[in-house]
Amino acid sequence: MDGQFTLEKIITIAPDVRQAAPGRAWSALAALSIHAVLPLSVLTDGKLNPEGLHSTLFTITAYWLWRMERELAADQRIGWRTAVLFGVSAGFTLLTKATGIVLCYGLAIVLAWHGFRLLRQRAGLAGLWRPLLAPAFVSALSLVVMVGWWCGPNIQKYHHPFPHAWRGMTHELPPPLYRRPLGWALPFEWSEYLKFPIIRNAEDPRPNFWAVIVTGTFSDWYNRGMCRATGGGEIDDVWGAHDPVWGGKFWNMSGRCVQLHRMTLLVGLFLTLAALSAMVRTLVSHVRSAGVRGSLVLPALSVLVVAFVMLFALVYPFDWGTVLNPRYVLPATTLMSACLGIALGQCETTERRRALMHGIVLLGNAAVAALVVYQRFG
Repeated sequence: MDGQFTLEKIITIAPDVRQAAPGRAWSALAALSIHAVLPLSVLTDGKLNPEGLHSTLFTITAYWLWRMERELAADQRIGWRTAVLFGVSAGFTLLTKATGIVLCYGLAIVLAWHGFRLLRQRAGLAGLWRPLLAPAFVSALSLVVMVGWWCGPNIQKYHHPFPHAWRGMTHELPPPLYRRPLGWALPFEWSEYLKFPIIRNAEDPRPNFWAVIVTGTFSDWYNRGMCRATGGGEIDDVWGAHDPVWGGKFWNMSGRCVQLHRMTLLVGLFLTLAALSAMVRTLVSHVRSAGVRGSLVLPALSVLVVAFVMLFALVYPFDWGTVLNPRYVLPATTLMSACLGIALGQCETTERRRALMHGIVLLGNAAVAALVVYQRFG
């Protein structure tokens, strides 16, 4: 190094990074800065809960799966080292939280897509053994070694590799429409969340999945105690004020806090739409370039994490905030941010338009950062 360790050098160290996404410093900065200002990330990093460690391990494992993808695109084969490290890392991730199971599904998707591509280039399945199937077997074996000691006894005793304390619990009443699979996809409760993006109490949970996850990620509704802003009167009809589940009274909320949460939400919805469009663009770029550009791993894992949380909330249909806690999707935020960085870096347009796109994202991140700081110290 010559002493000038710039952002350009950080993102252009690995050749596979340059190949998958052009090394544009502002694109990387825009993607990284979202993670730094998410209220969800700021809160979780400051608390002792499983999501912090699990999200870190999940991101590391996703990287090794991404390396598999890059090696298949560049060398037409998966390296033994990458295969072992993915299996070991996936094992650690699974031991911290069952959400890590989606990494196995992500591996299956990558192997299926690239296996079909290689099958068209080579004669028969025999040509897939060394470059694809053997490394996949090594990954699976490494994973079993890591988690077998835990999952084996659980299967024998509870008939489930990752038993949950809520297994066997049932609702007293049949689940209403919003608790059925179709109900998750319908726009129930969106108007209420846009107006008041905070969960009120266990008796009035506002449980629509998309409203909870999207607004909860950016408005931090499940930890009103973080907001210190005063003014606008006090609101005691929120979870934690008069809570029949947990009991007691923890905090009230000011009208100014509701206003700040609503403003954060509006900016966050824009950033969410930008990240979702970037995921689609990253996937399309990967398919069209036969795996050279973009990524299949990043958007696939993002979708799988959200689907896993969605299924979890349907299997355990309780209307308490813990079931639909937005921090459960924290492992996907890094991957979605990476998709945004790749999409911005691959955007082939005029310099002025590209600068405008980067400026809008960075301005949105700065607005969220200012609102979070003011909520905490205002």
